[in-house]
Amino acid sequence: MSVNFRDTLPTLQAPLDSFAQIEWIKDLNQTTWLFAIVETAHLLSMVILGGAVLVLNLRLLGAILKDVPASTVEAATRPWLRIGIIGTIATGIYMGVATIVTLLPNGAFFVKMIALIAAILLSLAVSRQVRENAAADGPPPLVLAFAAGTLWLVALVLFTATSELSSGSLIVAFAGFVLFAASLARYRTAYLATLGGVVVLAVLLSLKFAPEGSAMPGLVAVVLALGAAVAAGWFENRSNAAPVMGRIQVAALSSSLAWITVAAAGRWIGFS
Repeated sequence: MSVNFRDTLPTLQAPLDSFAQIEWIKDLNQTTWLFAIVETAHLLSMVILGGAVLVLNLRLLGAILKDVPASTVEAATRPWLRIGIIGTIATGIYMGVATIVTLLPNGAFFVKMIALIAAILLSLAVSRQVRENAAADGPPPLVLAFAAGTLWLVALVLFTATSELSSGSLIVAFAGFVLFAASLARYRTAYLATLGGVVVLAVLLSLKFAPEGSAMPGLVAVVLALGAAVAAGWFENRSNAAPVMGRIQVAALSSSLAWITVAAAGRWIGFS
């Protein structure tokens, strides 16, 4: 299975082929030093964006800055979030215009675009909720969060179901399991040790039994890690009055994973 813009919107192919033949578009694609500068700026924008998102989300998950109000963290990271979003979109447009013909049939690019919209909406929903409720214990704006969450799940399903991308989607899965550890308190060490054992087991299975390029060991590891996460959450809830994952924590976790999906799909663009 592979989903891309060329197959989904076939009427775009002819006009974009003509667009790619415009002289200044060809110059953009062939000016190596300029493309390298823009791509570097794109990566730096993603770093700024990722830092702003993760600092706030890890604060909401209770992993860092526990003594600092969430509203203070949100106010400090908000300008960087906006700079990162603007920089990522602006540089991404340049790179997309310069290489539009090669991106149309690329499944990873299709996934990245869906995940990017979801990630921006989720991040804005989390920030808005923190601003409106300093305690950060209420639901994020429901319409925005639902739309963003649905888009992200679509992107994740496409990422997982596309044969040449499925191994990349495992990065997102294990990032989620590691981030989940941030919300744990009493059982974090045991959970992370179990997760490490699951990863080692997956590597051993891959080396001994799996055909080259098979995602099956990784999928087995995801299932085992999911079981470990459920068990850790159950024990944590049994030992604490407050639930491990409230609604704002779920939104924060989803926001982080949406951006990781964007980054992972972006790296896979060159391999698919």
